[in-house]
Amino acid sequence: MVKDIHEYEVVMSKDGSCFCEEKHGLAYFPYGVILEDRHQLSSILEREDVKLFANKITFNTTLEWNSSHDFILFSEENVIFGSKANIISNGEGSLIVKAGFGEDGSTEGKIIFDEGARIRLNGRGECILQYNPEAGTDNSHKYTHPMGYFTQVFPPLAVKAYMMVNNIYDLQNIRVFLNGNYALSRDIDASITVNWNEGKGFLPLAYLEEKMPFTGNFDGNNFSINNLFVSRSNEHMVGLFAYVIGAPNSYQMISNILLNNASIRGDHYVGGIVGAGEYFSLSNVRIKDSNITGRAVVGGLGGSIRKISIAKVGVDNVTVDSEEFGGRFFGAIEGTDLNELCSQCSDEAEEVCLGISINGEYE
Repeated sequence: MVKDIHEYEVVMSKDGSCFCEEKHGLAYFPYGVILEDRHQLSSILEREDVKLFANKITFNTTLEWNSSHDFILFSEENVIFGSKANIISNGEGSLIVKAGFGEDGSTEGKIIFDEGARIRLNGRGECILQYNPEAGTDNSHKYTHPMGYFTQVFPPLAVKAYMMVNNIYDLQNIRVFLNGNYALSRDIDASITVNWNEGKGFLPLAYLEEKMPFTGNFDGNNFSINNLFVSRSNEHMVGLFAYVIGAPNSYQMISNILLNNASIRGDHYVGGIVGAGEYFSLSNVRIKDSNITGRAVVGGLGGSIRKISIAKVGVDNVTVDSEEFGGRFFGAIEGTDLNELCSQCSDEAEEVCLGISINGEYE
């Protein structure tokens, strides 16, 4: 049940009414909202998260709170922080903003800061911003122009900015900037990939010839990628991501994603999500109703994995076909506490490859 809109003390941007409905389990305002009453929002944030979902959102006042609760804004179109916007979190509470979000969202949904707008995180909170970038004036791809938002947020290191992925073409174009952070804005239909690249399908995310792995973060926002097709029997490191690398003190994160009805085929190091990788995390990641095939080191989630952290991963009705070193979850694992790994996948473990293959799924 969504929260009573009157408790948020908002003014509708069109006719001033408080018309509200439920969408994605949130209070949704189809005519947009202008957030004005700082005292009411502050008092709510002291005891619980505030989550709003609207066609468009304008924030132009002061908001300060001291708790660990989050201020969360989802918008199908733009989120605008006006010149008087001043957001201050003194505790562990974060500001989370997603523009162009949901199946009806605009692929042009932006996060806009007017001159004078400021966000300050004095405690341990983060500022997570998900937005649609703009293409360059030289017609260069939009993903080569990420926004930092460092001048609007203090401290700058508290900002985590993600570029929205709105369709299968955006997903493929992550290859143009493998250092970026990306987030799904909706479910992705990848059915067309069966016709791509002379029958080879989707091109896994990395540039292996140039030794350029994916080094960013990917948040699926609990959406799904459906009907992905990859057929590269003579290629190594095959999956949605070909090769992922983080750093020992900064693991890259792939999170909140369902890969559904995928068909992925490669040679060595083949996985549904990651062909090969090291120093990265999988959190709330699932694959179901899929076929993963390779000659060696093949797994439902990942092929050859080193130094991985996982939480809440699952494999459901997935066929893994490998001549050598195949596992339901991973083909081969190195440099990871296998007892901890197992506890995040299943209650049971079965030894088959480099110590372990997990037999079961996370519930």
